[in-house]
Amino acid sequence: MEPRRARDWRSVDLVLQGGACLLCGLVLLELFSGWADPDEMEHAHAAWLLAQGQIPYIDFFESHLPGLWRLLRPFYTAFPTGGPGVLFWGRGIAALALFGSTYCIFDIAERLHSRRCAWLALDIWLPFSIASRALQIRPEMPASICALASLWALRTRLLAPGHRPDSRWIAGSGLLCGLAMYFSPRTGFLAAGIFLTHLRELDMRQRCTWLTLAAAGPLAAVAEVGWHDLLKWIVHFNSHQGPPFSVWHALGLAPHGWILLAAAVLGLWSWIDHASARTRGLALIYGLGLAPVVFLEQLPYPQAFACIFPLAAILLARHLVALFEKSRAWAILGALELAVLAIWPAVQAKVLPGSFLHFEKSLFWQVQQKSYLCRRLRGECVLMPPPYHPIGLPDASFYWVGLEYLEKMRMPDMKHHFLSDFQERRPILVFVPYIELMSRMEPDSGLREFIQRRYRPFSKDFLCRKDSASTLDLPEPQDSAGKKLK
Repeated sequence: MEPRRARDWRSVDLVLQGGACLLCGLVLLELFSGWADPDEMEHAHAAWLLAQGQIPYIDFFESHLPGLWRLLRPFYTAFPTGGPGVLFWGRGIAALALFGSTYCIFDIAERLHSRRCAWLALDIWLPFSIASRALQIRPEMPASICALASLWALRTRLLAPGHRPDSRWIAGSGLLCGLAMYFSPRTGFLAAGIFLTHLRELDMRQRCTWLTLAAAGPLAAVAEVGWHDLLKWIVHFNSHQGPPFSVWHALGLAPHGWILLAAAVLGLWSWIDHASARTRGLALIYGLGLAPVVFLEQLPYPQAFACIFPLAAILLARHLVALFEKSRAWAILGALELAVLAIWPAVQAKVLPGSFLHFEKSLFWQVQQKSYLCRRLRGECVLMPPPYHPIGLPDASFYWVGLEYLEKMRMPDMKHHFLSDFQERRPILVFVPYIELMSRMEPDSGLREFIQRRYRPFSKDFLCRKDSASTLDLPEPQDSAGKKLK
C-alpha cells in the first residue's frame, strides 16, 4: 500500500499540474480575445509608420527602442493595408513567448530544486504575467523571453551535471542577452547578473565571446537610433515623465509588489543561510534585475517588472516547497494554489477591464472597428492618441502621442511642431483634449479661431472637419430642440 504521505503529496502535485494547465488556457484565451492596451496600439502604429518609410524620432514621436517594431513589420510586408490586424500578429508572437517562457521557467526551477517546485513556479508566474501585462505587445515581452532563454542556455550547459561547456551554447546565450537589451534597456542589469553568476565556469575566451555578442544588441540600438535621439527620447524623456519612485507605490501594485518583495527577502536569506550556489546565483541575478527598476525608474509600471517576475516566481516557489516539505504542511501548499487561482480573476478584472469575460469589447471588436475606420478615411490623416487611434492612418502631427507628458517636460520645439503641422495637414478627426492643452500653452496662437472655422463636434471628445460629413456619414449638427444649426 502506498504510504499516506506519498499519497498526499501526489494529490498536491495533481493540483499544481492541473492549476498550471488551467492557467495556461486562460492566458491564451486572454491573449487572443482580451482588450488591447493603449500601449499595444502605440507600438502597432509605430510599426505601421516604420513600414510606410518614416523614421522614428525624426518623422514621428516615440520613446521606445525600435526592436519590437521590427518584429511587427513583417505583417505589413505581407498585408500592406492590414492596419489593425497587426494586433493579432503581435498577440501570436506573445503566445510563442508564453510557451518559451513557460518551458524555461519550468526547466530552471526543476534543475534548481524539484519538479514540484517547477509546477508551483508556473502557478505563481502565469496569473501575474497577464496582470503585469508581461505578454502583451510591448518591448518587455520579447526582452523577457530572450533574457530567460539566455539564462536557461547557460544553466543547461554549465551547471548541469555531466555537461561540458559548449561554445555554441555560450555564444547563443550572449546573443540572446544582446537581443534582450535591444528590445528593452531595462534588461542591462539583468544581463550583467547572468554573466557574473557564471563567470567562474567560463574561461577567458568564452567570457570574451559572451560579452562581445551581448554588447552587439545595445550597439545595434545606438547605431539605429543615434546617440542624440537615444539620450533625448529614451533616457531623458522616460526618466522625467513621472514623480519620484515610492516604495509604497510599488507595493500598491498588489499583488505584484508583495510577490517581488517576498522574493527579494527570500533571495537575501539564501545568502545569509548559505544556500546552494545555484540558488544564490539566481538571487543575485534577481537582485541586479530589480535594482534599476527600483532606483532608476521614476514611476515603475507593472510591465517594468515583467523581465524579473519569472525569477521572483522561481525563488518564491523554491523556498515555499522546501518549507512545506520540511514541515509536512501539504495542506498549506494546496491552500496557496487555490488562493492563486482565486486571486487571478479578481486581479485580471481590476487591471484589465476589457477581459475575455467581455466579448462585446474584445480584441476582435477593436480590430473590426478600427479596420472600418481605416477603410472609410483612407487618404486622410488624424490626430488621435491610443486607444482611439485607428492604427492604419497617418498622423497630423509629429507629436501624435504623449502630449500630456511632453507638456510637463516643456520640450522646446514642441509648440512649433504641433501648431504648424496641424494647420497645414488639417486632420479629419481631432482629439479635443489635445487642442485644449495646446490652446492653454499658446493662448495667442489663433488655434481656437482656426478650430471654430473649420471643425465641428463629432462626439464628446472628438471634432471632425466640416467638409467631411459625407465621408463620416455624420448627421447635420442640431441644437437641443432638434433644429439644424447654420
